Formats: sequence, structure tokens, C-alpha cells
Amino acid sequence: EARAALQAWDRAHGTLRGDNAEDTEARLAKAKNAVAQARFYLAELAYNEFLQLRAPEYTPPKTKARGKKGAEEATKHLTKWFQADFKRWFDRKSAALDKAQKLYVAAADLHVPNWEIAGAARVGDMNARVVDAIRGAPVPPCPSACSEITEREEKQACCDDFSDTFREELEKLVQPQINATT
Repeated sequence: EARAALQAWDRAHGTLRGDNAEDTEARLAKAKNAVAQARFYLAELAYNEFLQLRAPEYTPPKTKARGKKGAEEATKHLTKWFQADFKRWFDRKSAALDKAQKLYVAAADLHVPNWEIAGAARVGDMNARVVDAIRGAPVPPCPSACSEITEREEKQACCDDFSDTFREELEKLVQPQINATT
């Protein structure tokens, strides 16, 4: 129905006429509201697609290396996971956000305040959801190789380095979304 409303608008918006100027204005306002609403509902379909994309979970590598060498391998594995799996999810999530945002903007282009506000709120919500998904991602447990380090301070540093790498990689991805919401 929404698509049919948009097609009717495309064919008729320049030909809407009433009995007088006031009637023409009223008919145009009703038509614009209906079309903005239809565009908004089409954008909601894209929003639902956006919601379906869940962030991947990190699975630690099975490595035979022990101690510092094993911890280094785990950190390299984590970095590769970010550059592949997590980045792929992030790119798909960003594309879904962009698609929905364009549709919400199309609804707002008709300058019907209710639909402008609703679309802007939805776009802000999507950006916030991406930031929350990234910032709220659970830090994977310390690599088992770190537990084999005997020196207590080195063991803690090993775990800290791993979690710092995780958070740094997340921040690299989240910064553009933060910039988009400010």
C-alpha cells in the first residue's frame, strides 16, 4: 500500500487542484502527509533489517603456544578477527543504517513535521544502537596463554594488553558513528 501511495503521488502531485486556493492547499497538505507516512513506513522495513544484524562474538584461537608467545598469537588473532569478521558486520550494519537513513530523509523531504521528527528520531536511535553495540561488546576473557606466565605483574600486563587491544579496535570503529550523532 505504501508503494502504491508513492506511485500515485509521483503521478499526481503536480496536478492536485481544489475548488479554490484554500481547498487546493488542504488537499496538498493531506496528500503530503499520506506520502510522508508511506515513505516513513517503507523506511521502517529497512530499520527492521538493520535491527536483525547482530554483532559477531569473538572465539579465542586454539593455540599450542604458551606464555608470552601464546598471548601474542591470541592478540594477533583478535586483531585479525576485528579486521575480518567484526569489520564485515560493521560494514553491513553501516550499509543498513545508510539505506534506512536515506528512506527516512525521503519522508522528511516533504516537510511534514510529524514525519520529519519521527525519521530524525529513528536515525538518531540507529546511530546510538551501533555505538551501544560496539561499546557494550563484552571483552573476551584473558587468553589462556597469559595464565601460564609466572610473574604476577607480567600476567596482569598480558591480560591488560589483550583487553586494551580489544577496546582500541572497537573505538576505531565507533568514532565515525559518534561523530554522526553529534
